[in-house]
This record gives sequence, structure tokens and C-alpha cells, in this order.
Amino acid sequence: MKKEKANSEEKEVKEAKEVKAQKNAETASSKAADKAPAEKNVTKVGSLLKEMRIQKGLKLPDIAKKLCIRRIYLEAIEESNYAEIPEFPYGIGFIRSYADFLGLNSSNIVELYKEETNIQPEKDIFVLEPQTEATVPGKKYLLVSLAAMIVIYFGWYAYNNHTVEETPAYPEASVSSAGQVEDAVNPLPLVVEDYSSPAEVSDGADSSAEPIAVIDTTAEAEPATTTPQVVVTNESFPGTVEPKAEPAPAPEVVAEAPKPAKSGVVINVKKETWIEVKDDSKLYISKVLQPGDTYTVPQGPGMILSVGKMDGVDIYINGALTNVFTANRKMNIALDKFISAANH
Repeated sequence: MKKEKANSEEKEVKEAKEVKAQKNAETASSKAADKAPAEKNVTKVGSLLKEMRIQKGLKLPDIAKKLCIRRIYLEAIEESNYAEIPEFPYGIGFIRSYADFLGLNSSNIVELYKEETNIQPEKDIFVLEPQTEATVPGKKYLLVSLAAMIVIYFGWYAYNNHTVEETPAYPEASVSSAGQVEDAVNPLPLVVEDYSSPAEVSDGADSSAEPIAVIDTTAEAEPATTTPQVVVTNESFPGTVEPKAEPAPAPEVVAEAPKPAKSGVVINVKKETWIEVKDDSKLYISKVLQPGDTYTVPQGPGMILSVGKMDGVDIYINGALTNVFTANRKMNIALDKFISAANH
């Protein structure tokens, strides 16, 4: 009896130990699972970029200013808080620009970022070259553009109405000229009295110095006149009748000629391609342009041009088409020598 009881207690103790061991195994497995992401963070894109920045002794405000990317986006990238940066593909453009600035292999960094975030881009999506925040359209620019269009429309509308209202002024000038002719003829009773009553003719004759001459002249002019205009005009009094004013032509609207670019370098885009313009201290543009887009290079020495497709752009310097590329070089083209040659 005692032996059976001892066996039962021993069995219970054994089962309790097994249960405890199982719980310990589950706890250890859970801790390992929690620890795994922390170990993986060491190879995250943000950690690599932050570590390289610290090694080079650079500060985020300076990098944000040079890349034209907000500091909050750079901080989000370093902390692997990708929900705070713009959606694909703009976010990848920011990461690529940051990696290039730090001297890292941007292609490898982008691939690591895609693996980390499980991004699967759709087909026919063009992978952007290094981006700046300037490529992300903002509401402010849309509102400014809309306001400018409204102002231009109302200015055009007001100008057209003003032109239409001024046009009737020219016939009035003709009427005024006719009135002047009439005023010049009226003091002479000979011409006017041909179309008035006999009483008016006699009154005019009394006021003239030589009544007989007036009567004779009237008799001669009467059969020859058919309309008031023939009698009044140049045949009788050539020195007193002014010619009828012709309506002046409506003023032509001359379109203002476009002002030439200060630097004289204009990029016309023929195919969808990425372009970048910078100097030693600033990045002016780094984005993908569409066919028909035009970009004027800012004035100043030391301008450097890079493009994605050499056959995708035409470069004009001082209005002349200029080839600035060579067979094997389309990146980091110094424009100073081409501008100097065009100016001479």
C-alpha cells in the first residue's frame, strides 16, 4: 500500500517537472522570437545610413539643406519609420539621394530597403533616379497656379472688352470731320442755300458784299449739283474743305517676346528622362521630366549636368543646339566650357 502511494507521488512529481520544462521551453522560444527583430535591426537601411553619417561627422540639418529634403524625412529614414516618408516611389528617391550623398552604393541600399519593407512595385513603373522633395507636388503650388490662371483670364477678358469699346470712336471722328466741313461751308451762303428755301437764299444775299455775284454763282452751280457732297467740296472752295478722316486701324496686340535665359542654357526634353543640375554648393534639380518639358539652367559658374538618356534631351546654348555629351559620358558634364565657347 505504501509502495503504491510512493509510486503515485513520484509519478506526480515527474509530471509536474515535465509541465514546468515545457513552459520554460515556450518562454525561451518567445524570448528568442522577440530578440530576433532586434538583431535584424542592425542591418536595417536606417541604421546603416545613420552609422555612416555619424562616422563622417555630418549633421542632419546640413544634409537636409543640400539635398532639399525635409529633416523630418531624413530622421524617419534613420529610425526606419518608413510610414512617415512619402509613398513609393518618392520615398525610394529620398533614400537613394541620401545614400549617394553619404558615398554608399545606392542600388544596394534600395534593394535592402525593398527587402525590409516587402515592396513589390507594379509593372511598367519607372524607377526614379535620386529625388528631392521638390518633386513632390504641394497644395500651395497648385493654388498659386490656379490663382495665376484666373488673373490671366480676367486680364485678357478686360483687355478685349476695352478694345471693343474703343473701336466705335473712329466713326465719331468721321462725323466730326463732316461737321467741320459743314461749318466751313455754312458761312458762305452760295453753297448751303442751294438746298434751302428761297427765303434763306435772299437772307444770305443781303448779308454778302456783292449780291449780284452771289445770284450768278448760284445759278451756275445749281444745274451741276446732284448731291450736297459734290457742291460743298473741293471744286468751289478747295482751301477750306478738310478731307474726311479715315478710321484708324485697331491697335495690334504685339506678343511680348520671351526673355532669354540668364545663363543661356536651356534643356528641351524629348523623351521621359531624369536630369540633374548642381554646382559645388547646391543641387538645383534632380527629377524625371516628361516630353515637352523645358528647364532653364540657373546663371552662375560651375554648373554640372547629368542626364539619364542622352537622346532624351536637346541642349541649347544662346539659342544654338549644342552637343555637350560624348559617346561614353552623360554624367557630371561641366557646362562652363560650352557656355564660354558659345559667347565667343
